Amino acid sequence: MGNTLNGQVPAVTASYEQIVQTSPCPTCRGTGQVSTDSDSEYIALIPLTDRRLRPRRTTIKLLLTVLFCLTVSILTLFFLFPRSILLTSSSPLLLPSVVNITDDDIVSLIVSNIFNFSNFNFVPVNVRSISVLSLYHSTLINNYIVDTNTWISPRSTQKLNVSLSLIFDADSFKPYLATLCTVNNTAFNRIYINFGIDVAASLLGQRVESSLNTVQLVSCYPTSDAYPPLVTTSRPATPVQNGPYSS
Repeated sequence: MGNTLNGQVPAVTASYEQIVQTSPCPTCRGTGQVSTDSDSEYIALIPLTDRRLRPRRTTIKLLLTVLFCLTVSILTLFFLFPRSILLTSSSPLLLPSVVNITDDDIVSLIVSNIFNFSNFNFVPVNVRSISVLSLYHSTLINNYIVDTNTWISPRSTQKLNVSLSLIFDADSFKPYLATLCTVNNTAFNRIYINFGIDVAASLLGQRVESSLNTVQLVSCYPTSDAYPPLVTTSRPATPVQNGPYSS
């Protein structure tokens, strides 16, 4: 019956021809079927022109990260960049606390010189040492050096008080300086002294220095002209009349 051989229907085989130019499926290895062992595995083939291969969010995140890093770097450099420190003086006249004139015409003064230390940085500055050179008519009077551990707050100005002992013992100062200092006239008993101030400080682990040269008037009058006496007035007590203890 029909196309039978010994009562059995022959197997029908179909052959497929490649109509268009294609590439074999990498998942099924060109067989057109996926093996049972690999049926849970899938490989997605995405064309190179697919927009999913060029996500916009990744580009935006990358740009934001670069912008954030640049902003942090610029702000760090702005706040931590070392700025200058400045020394100024606002004391044109120095009044000594002690004036001593010996019999051999040696004048000794103890004065307190106040300097303004300005810190323009956004970090504190540690003042390590202060050096003050005192000259009178180009003659060295005192070379004062002191080690300190003073902290200057960021963006602030602090006063530095330096106590100096000035001894005029050079022969060139005798006896005219002692005579000038004893004259009760400010045109004579105030002398000009040149001060050279050097301050060494530490800023972010680096050594910084600041210098100042000033010419200031110093009073050498040995009496109360340097510090005028305190004048007080008093009035006699008024007796209480008709009080419980009045006679």
